[in-house]
Amino acid sequence: MGYEADFKAEGGANSHSGAEMVNVWEKEELAYWAQAIQVSEDELIGLVETVGPSLQAIMRAVILKDIRSRGFTPGK
Repeated sequence: MGYEADFKAEGGANSHSGAEMVNVWEKEELAYWAQAIQVSEDELIGLVETVGPSLQAIMRAVILKDIRSRGFTPGK
């Protein structure tokens, strides 16, 4: 699973560069972030409901889920 999202600095009102919060209630934002983070839109909504809209918290949850799915757990 790759985590290298395409965060191009385009500037303007619709720029996603430097965004710290993910707004899943706007379809365009939801589609953008789901693709950038490489999760489904439903999974992204679930992540926001669980960890909140912080991009940092969402990325942490996605990475931890990937690590755990590979069999790594704390204390091993």
